[in-house]
Amino acid sequence: MKGAERLEREFQGALEEIERSEIRPRQKATYMCAAKCCDVAKSQNELANCTNRCSTQLTFAQQVVEAHVGQLQARLERCSARCQDIATERFGGQGAPDAEARDHAQKTFDTCVDACAEETLQLLKRTHQDITRDLASSSSTRT
Repeated sequence: MKGAERLEREFQGALEEIERSEIRPRQKATYMCAAKCCDVAKSQNELANCTNRCSTQLTFAQQVVEAHVGQLQARLERCSARCQDIATERFGGQGAPDAEARDHAQKTFDTCVDACAEETLQLLKRTHQDITRDLASSSSTRT
């Protein structure tokens, strides 16, 4: 399960990097814009509309990140489910398996999950690049 642990660390690191470099600047801009709305809005309705406009970039960025992360997680889940199927098939469908068969199935499952994690690690790098690219292109078209 070393691959899964490494994937968890890398995944958290990538999310933290995206949060620092992409989300926080948009949060700051949203808050600064909303503060200006408080100065210029003449009514509560105008204030609400103004602050909603301020948050569009941030909301879009969060949606982009969630979509990409969701796709990556779904792919990992499908791979893990396939590993579970493979391990279950190793029991041969015969009643209760003995300890040796269970151990073999568990090792098969663990090896397969590690391979899923390694595959997902490669996809994580590309996903990080895709998120950065999508957010950069949205910034240039939404400003």
